[in-house]
Amino acid sequence: MRKLLVMAVMVVLLSAVCSASYADIFGPQPVKARATQGISIDPTTLLEYLTAAANYLGTREGGFYDFNAGEFCNYAGATLYTYEPWNLALNFGLLNVDGGAATLDWNVGKVIPCEQVPILSMFKYLYVGGGAGARYLEQDGGQKKWQPAYGIDAQFKATF
Repeated sequence: MRKLLVMAVMVVLLSAVCSASYADIFGPQPVKARATQGISIDPTTLLEYLTAAANYLGTREGGFYDFNAGEFCNYAGATLYTYEPWNLALNFGLLNVDGGAATLDWNVGKVIPCEQVPILSMFKYLYVGGGAGARYLEQDGGQKKWQPAYGIDAQFKATF
């Protein structure tokens, strides 16, 4: 079941990277069409594609707690789609430099009047949610292998 989940997430991420997508906050920008090019599952190649797509769409920074590995990761995500009536955002992002994840996040900043709450007024944006992905981690034997990553995330930017 885990392998199926990891493969499904990877197919979604690869399709998002290989097709032209636009973030909600940016207008359409010219996309250079590429001839058919094979995509490798090599971690450095995959992470380069994710980084290029995230740079194109614009990123939000935050943290992701990986329940499978039991550790906090840095999370730099890009918004693929925003559903305004419920303030939900579908994102993909990088987990540290060893993996990627797709998350569904709720924009808390739209619901809570941040300018009236002393601590929350220091945040430019605040999203919370969860998601799943994969990370290229070292096993007990010293070899690296793709492992599923699922957990909760928070994306925020503090302004001082």
